Amino acid sequence: MNRLQTLHDITKQLKELLQSETDDREMLIEQMNELIDQRENELAKMSPPYSEEEKALGWEVVQLNKHIEEAIHDLFSEVKKDMQNVQKQKKSKQSYMNPYESVNMNDGMFLDNKL
Repeated sequence: MNRLQTLHDITKQLKELLQSETDDREMLIEQMNELIDQRENELAKMSPPYSEEEKALGWEVVQLNKHIEEAIHDLFSEVKKDMQNVQKQKKSKQSYMNPYESVNMNDGMFLDNKL
């Protein structure tokens, strides 16, 4: 087994994890972080020279990585959109609870200038 095989296997697992349909986003992110840490450790072990088989496997890893980056970007966009929705809901709930909070309170004040 060559040196890049474990890196390739971890990268494939990461891609499959990101493509899986799951509702538990927190668990997905935890598993994704674990696999990314494992990949980082494997990448630190890599050093040239590489055989032709390792170069081919490396090329596959690069191609898989492009798909992984897209999936992570999509996941990040979803999380960002959900956070914006939560902020919007929080603001609308606050304005519902206290509708006169944003009203200027200086309306209707009378100043007598003839003193």
